[in-house]
Amino acid sequence: MPSRRRSWPALIALAVAFVLLFYWQRSRSTFLRIEQERPAAAELAGRAGLDVADVLALRDMIGLEASAEDWRGVVAEFSAGLRDIRAEQSRLDRGARGVRSAMVPEISFAASLVAHNRLAVRRFMLLRERFGARR
Repeated sequence: MPSRRRSWPALIALAVAFVLLFYWQRSRSTFLRIEQERPAAAELAGRAGLDVADVLALRDMIGLEASAEDWRGVVAEFSAGLRDIRAEQSRLDRGARGVRSAMVPEISFAASLVAHNRLAVRRFMLLRERFGARR
């Protein structure tokens, strides 16, 4: 029986260490830090005519160290690119007499206009879905 009594403090210490490490890891999460900027993202999204998830994913793309002005610039660039893509898609649809043309998905293509590479576009698309699910 004495060995069982001595193991409880070790188990409690391990549980406390696990909880502390869990909260420390969560405090380092860029996803959660970006999620805290949702009110500012909602304002930017409203002005740009975008979904909040797009704006939050763009924040991840440029990084938390980027200024709010840089963030606004990327949102404006993304929004303008998306409008251009949609206008071109609409023109192509009218020319095809109701047959929708096979164009790269609009959001992904617009992200490629502001991203550095294909991996950044892929991360944008994944985070866009993740932020969208957390409404």
